[in-house]
Amino acid sequence: VELAALRRQAAQLGLEPWVEFTGPLGPEAVRDRLRSAQAFVLSSHNEGQGLSLMEAMACAVPCIATRVGGVVDHAEGIVPLVPAGQPDALAEALRLLLADPRHAARLGAMGAERMRDCAIENTNLAYRSYYREIAR
Repeated sequence: VELAALRRQAAQLGLEPWVEFTGPLGPEAVRDRLRSAQAFVLSSHNEGQGLSLMEAMACAVPCIATRVGGVVDHAEGIVPLVPAGQPDALAEALRLLLADPRHAARLGAMGAERMRDCAIENTNLAYRSYYREIAR
C-alpha cells in the first residue's frame, strides 16, 4: 500500500526519472548505489543513530541531514544539518552542496574518515572503558 502511494506521488511530482524503488538490496548493492550517488539526504523528523546516514558517510558520499537525535553526534561539522520539518532549508542545503562539487567531495572524504573512527571495534572499546569506569 505504501509503495503504491509513493509511486503515485513520484509520478504526480514528475520525479519518475530520478526516483527508483528498488525493494530490498544486499550489502554490496547498497554500497554500490551509495558510491555512485552525488549526494545523500536524510530528511527525518526523528532518528536514533541515523545508520543510513552513517553508511552513506562511510562510502564518502556528501550528505545533508536534519538536526535530529543521534545524527548530530556523528555528523556535526561534516554534514550540513538543517532543522527538521523545513523542506526549503533542506532543498537549499542540497542546492549549495551540488553547486560546489569540490567542497562536496571534501565533505564526503571527511565523512568517510569520521566513520573509520566510528568502527564497531572502536565503539566497543569505548563502551568497555566507560562501563569499567562507572562500575568502580
